[in-house]
Parts: sequence; C-alpha cells; structure tokens
Amino acid sequence: MPPERLPETERSGRSLSLPERQRIATLRERGLSVRAIAARLGRAPSTISRELRRNTLARDGGVYDGDLAHARAHQRLRRPKTGRLLRDAHLRAEVQAKLELEWSPERIAAHLRRPWPDRPEWHLCHETIYQALYQGGKGGLSRTLTKNCAPDAPCASDAARHISALPGSSPRRC
Repeated sequence: MPPERLPETERSGRSLSLPERQRIATLRERGLSVRAIAARLGRAPSTISRELRRNTLARDGGVYDGDLAHARAHQRLRRPKTGRLLRDAHLRAEVQAKLELEWSPERIAAHLRRPWPDRPEWHLCHETIYQALYQGGKGGLSRTLTKNCAPDAPCASDAARHISALPGSSPRRC
C-alpha cells in the first residue's frame, strides 16, 4: 500500500504523481469522500474532485483506476500540434529575415500584422517567436540569432517604441 503522504521531493505542486493517483484509487475503493482523500494526501479537495471527474469514465465501469488515470494525464500533456513557424515556410523565412536585421520578436510580431492584415495565420505573438528560437532546430529558427533577443540588446530595449510607432497598432496581448 502506498504511503499516506508522499515526501515533498516526489510531489509536484501542480500535477498528481502516479503514487498519488494509485492512493486515490485505493481510498476511493474504500468509500472515502473527496474531502477525506484530499486531507490524507495533503491536496485541495478541488484537485481530487477534478482528477476523479476527468478520469472516471463510464466505459471503465465508473471506477477510478490510478494507473489508467496517470496514462491519460500524460496523453493530455502531449501537444500534437506543430508550431506555425514549422508549418509555414514563407512565414518562417519572413521572421528569420527580420531577425537577421536584428529586429526584436516584439517588433516582428507587430510588423506582421501591418502588411498582411487579411492573413490572421501570420499574426504571431512575440512569445511564439521566442519559443521557436529557444527550441533550436525544432523551432525552425536559427539559434545563433538569440543573442539579438537578450533583454539588454538594442533591438529589445526599444521594442515598445517600434510597436507603438506602427500605424493602427494596438496594445494587444497574445
């Protein structure tokens, strides 16, 4: 039987571990309430309730299985979608060209909206560009250009001025 409470080194504040899910299954099988299970695991009742709601399916006979729940949780973590910069070679080339001119990702994101207002798939968030840069080869952009995106680099320090100088630009978030 798993321990009543896992050591803090094995626990994540955000997601349940496999032993925690197995313990939930054992305690649920014994008929304990959501609040009682939460108290024993040192988790919020809402965390236990959400876990049971997500992973107790009718096709499983309405029974919570910790191992199956853990596998489902890992399946949901995967992001099957490929990034926009990987899918669109022309967009990637445009962003790469602007990075080579030492434009910041913020400035590039704002720029892409102006010449192509009718192509919303080209309207990137600057975070998308940063992610593509820092993922290296997987992101599709040259990693050698990340030096231009450092906070103390000239291109990043005046990004706000470039964005606000664009006609029709608005302070939209991602």
